[in-house]
Amino acid sequence: MKFINREGLKAYTQRNIISFFFLLFACSFVFLLTFSKSSGVGLRFFYYFQWIIGGDKSLHMLSSGLITLSFHWFLYNAYQRRTHFLICLVFILSVFSLEELTQLFFPSRQFDFIDLLASAFGIVLVSIPFYLSFRKRV
Repeated sequence: MKFINREGLKAYTQRNIISFFFLLFACSFVFLLTFSKSSGVGLRFFYYFQWIIGGDKSLHMLSSGLITLSFHWFLYNAYQRRTHFLICLVFILSVFSLEELTQLFFPSRQFDFIDLLASAFGIVLVSIPFYLSFRKRV
């Protein structure tokens, strides 16, 4: 990507910094929710937040959608081909699948295939607009 002037470069850098901090916030938010439920620390607040969102499946869709949105927003200008976009999508799907599979090793948690599907649905739902805008750009 070529920049014509300094102001364009400055705006591009600021957008990347903002998207990086959004990615950091989203990952921290999801990690804290997972840690809270696994360890029992702040469990009352976790269940209250889950009740506000609309339940367990809605929370899975929201957290996976938030992570996907932040990853695509951060990496959007780095996508040169559709393959890059699909690699990022497969990476996000595999991370959430592994996160769900690790629940088999925690006695306080249990694996649920419906949770995995809710996460995948949130990932795909957020990825569709990015994919359509990427197709128009390339």
